[in-house]
Amino acid sequence: MAELPERPPKRQRGSSRESQFHFIFLIDNSGSMAATCGRTSRFDAVMASVDIFVEALMDLPDVVCSFAVFAERCEIKLARCPIDNGLLEQLKTMRHSCYPVPNIDMGGSTMYLEALVALRKLSTARVNVGVLLSDGSPDDAPGLVPFMQRLRAEMGKKCILNTVGCGNFDMNILKELASTSGGIFHSLRSINAGRLRQVFCQLAASFSTLRNSVLQFGDGAMTRLPELTLEAEDFWKHASSAELDAAAQVCWAWLMLEQQTEKGIELKPSGDAKRIRLHKKPFAQGALRYAFHLFLNTNKEQSLHLVTKESKYAVPQSSAREVYNYFLDNHRRAQQLATEFNKAAVDRAPPALHQSLNAQFVKAHVIQLSDETSDSGLRYVTAEPFIPGEFIKLNSNDGYVNLQADAELADLAGAFSHFTFDFTSG
Repeated sequence: MAELPERPPKRQRGSSRESQFHFIFLIDNSGSMAATCGRTSRFDAVMASVDIFVEALMDLPDVVCSFAVFAERCEIKLARCPIDNGLLEQLKTMRHSCYPVPNIDMGGSTMYLEALVALRKLSTARVNVGVLLSDGSPDDAPGLVPFMQRLRAEMGKKCILNTVGCGNFDMNILKELASTSGGIFHSLRSINAGRLRQVFCQLAASFSTLRNSVLQFGDGAMTRLPELTLEAEDFWKHASSAELDAAAQVCWAWLMLEQQTEKGIELKPSGDAKRIRLHKKPFAQGALRYAFHLFLNTNKEQSLHLVTKESKYAVPQSSAREVYNYFLDNHRRAQQLATEFNKAAVDRAPPALHQSLNAQFVKAHVIQLSDETSDSGLRYVTAEPFIPGEFIKLNSNDGYVNLQADAELADLAGAFSHFTFDFTSG
């Protein structure tokens, strides 16, 4: 059997670290959390999801974690612990002492304010992200949003709160708390262990992405830009010439190519500027970026159709180097991993499967655009060819797997994801 290509050494877990990033669990343990959730209780299902979250962040060297439970009062069970195997053991050990005590109606008082006070007490790192999970309305709702507003005024964007509502109750207060603190609200009307795991995987992926962005770009990466309205579906196909003119801004664009300089490889403008039309509204969005249509008229008056992607956060991209480091370098690495995957697949799979086992990435470039709103008069975006047809998401970094997709495509995506994780040592 062919050997896989040589890989980098494993990273060490649980090493000493300076905590710049802090994740804080605030988990409801009132009596109703003892209710059944499939084959287990709601509380046990939540704790299993907490374990998955911790395992997902195990390799991050500058992250600590705290854990608190609340009902009539809040108890901080773990404070600022390194994320390593020892934390998993601590969570397992203290689980019994946190378990909700069921009463006749499976209810009990739930005081969110106690949890928010604990959040404030624990938030001492450069970036503090909490998740407050509850399966019932609070008994102290009136003062909660004002408290969070004061906390945000005091700490700015250093403290973010996500919220998760589990069950059939009015979740407006959870939605307001997340909105006030720059977090995300998750609603689980029908409680099941699988959906809980998915939410906690999403929280882990979001936290990891935030950490990477802050390390790369500074605290501006925590500032979410105003939400944009999407274009109508297929607007670019059916709109009149006048409507298209009104929907786009005309810019000058230069393709940026890699050139060897005294400072090493740098991106430099190549060729003459081209007149392009960049749509003002995005036609699609992901968790972190918007996608915009870009059209370039060639000498034959035929339009080259590209897609540009821009961040939803205040990420500075005033130089080609910043864009290169943020996206293009990772894109090149992804292409290399696809090549290694294809080689390994050919070595291991029967010849009849070689054609289907072929992972590819769309070619991407950095484009320099004229921009009157920028201090330099320029800004930089990534661009790739527009691919017509229906987009199908097969899986994602947050643990999502599309169970309705074509089995062969889903298996290929899963195999490639697993290969990249193994080849890069996580």
